[in-house]
Amino acid sequence: MPENNDEQLHALSSQILRMAQSATEQTDLPSADLRRVLNFLDKLVQVVDQAFRSLYTILVDIEFLRDEEIGGGQIRQIRRDLEMVSTQSWYRDVEKICGRLHQLSDNYKESIAPIVQSLAHSAEWSEIFRLMDEHESHIIRIVQGSVWELKNLLAVLQTTGELAQARELAERQKDALQDSLQDLTDFHNQILGMSGSVGFLELIETDRAAVTAQLQLLIDRSDRRITNISTGGGAYVEGNVSVTDGDFVGNSQTNSSATAEGG
Repeated sequence: MPENNDEQLHALSSQILRMAQSATEQTDLPSADLRRVLNFLDKLVQVVDQAFRSLYTILVDIEFLRDEEIGGGQIRQIRRDLEMVSTQSWYRDVEKICGRLHQLSDNYKESIAPIVQSLAHSAEWSEIFRLMDEHESHIIRIVQGSVWELKNLLAVLQTTGELAQARELAERQKDALQDSLQDLTDFHNQILGMSGSVGFLELIETDRAAVTAQLQLLIDRSDRRITNISTGGGAYVEGNVSVTDGDFVGNSQTNSSATAEGG
């Protein structure tokens, strides 16, 4: 599995896209079942987005801390905010995410798993399975891993150099978080037709191949740090992690899928 928290969140968002693409690629999958899968993934996207938006806001606050705020109340408030988003009570009582994830997990086991368990590449969806099995605990671990270094830096922060280090770390984490959330937002908008074109839920009835191709574009774009290299014939060698028996073990992967025209 991915070793750091940025990679875990990126893997989760990427795997959501890949599950959707695998479903659209299975031509004998009834449209009603495909819509059910896409609708489930859309709800999952909304929960993940909700879970990490508060962290994003805090990271922006840290990025724009001023030197004169060293030792002041703003830094103490940010430390309290970081502690807050690292606790189960925040996700259970304030964001109501715990209940939503448990409902989604039940829905997955009852309605979605029977559809997707035979799809290609299912062994690559380890982060989705972990979220379904562990619910909010998985999200909390990602958040805690993302904020522990910042919490430690802010706890002993006394110099402008230390503040610059905290700002730099917050900016890196914010940018990585923003990328993953943007991928999920774009996916959500395309499912519902909020991106200016026919939504996936409707398009699968008339042009499922176009949906598959558009999902490939989203997947390619989601890996912004590595350039995807087309090998022709719809095959891509991606600068990503490879999967063996459900574990991420390498740094490259070959994925055969549809290529969008005019992309």
